[in-house]
This record gives sequence, structure tokens and C-alpha cells, in this order.
Amino acid sequence: MEQLLACVEQLGPWGWVLAIVLGLGVLLGTAWGLLRFGLFVMVIGQQLNKKQKEDFEKRSN
Repeated sequence: MEQLLACVEQLGPWGWVLAIVLGLGVLLGTAWGLLRFGLFVMVIGQQLNKKQKEDFEKRSN
């Protein structure tokens, strides 16, 4: 962590701009990844739920 701060300070004001942009990029990337994963899980859950309902209806008939 200290090495990173030293590197940013050597670059001057552009170092801080770069650090902030990279930080935001990582946060947005993580949020996007979690959102995609959540949607994926939701779709699979709906598919499984639909299949269970069909199986239940077949058994009850």
C-alpha cells in the first residue's frame, strides 16, 4: 500500500487523478459483475421454479 502511495505522489496531481479513475473503474466493474451474477441466479431460480411446478402438476394429475 505504501509503495502505491509513493508511486502516486511521484506522478503528482495526475497520479491522484489516475488513482481515483482506477478506483472508480474497479468499483464499477465489481458492481457490474455482481449485478450480472444476481440476474443469472434469478433466471436460474425462475427456471427451476417453473420445472418444479410442472413436475408437481404432473404428479397431482
